[in-house]
Amino acid sequence: GVKASAYKHWDPNVVVGLSAFCLGIPSCAFLSVVICIVQAVTPPYGFETWIHLVFYAILCLFYSFAVILCALADFVFIRRNHRSYYGKVDIFWASLTFFASNVNFALRAGIVEPALCSVLAVAAFLYSGSSKSFDQWVFRH
Repeated sequence: GVKASAYKHWDPNVVVGLSAFCLGIPSCAFLSVVICIVQAVTPPYGFETWIHLVFYAILCLFYSFAVILCALADFVFIRRNHRSYYGKVDIFWASLTFFASNVNFALRAGIVEPALCSVLAVAAFLYSGSSKSFDQWVFRH
């Protein structure tokens, strides 16, 4: 496995704390799609429409909870040389949200595009985790 060293440099930082709110953008986008489908498509909905409605509603909730968990893990309860309980829950929830997002993307776009996006996201996560200083971690986060 990959050994992350960034935990040695963690400290609360306002920029990192506020970056959690960036996860609100996809949450609002998924909610917007649900609202548009409900208002524009007359029932009864087809099977594919129901799948999209349910998936987008779930992703809206996943990203909303990710905002809260990320802020708690990366700002409120973060301490140098210590991974908080919220940090562990945040990693689990982010992984679950990442997986659900990829499944949803693959249902719409095939497997190649989600795979490429996933490789980029995992590379960015590993790059952030390999930070050697606090300033480097803040910038990479």
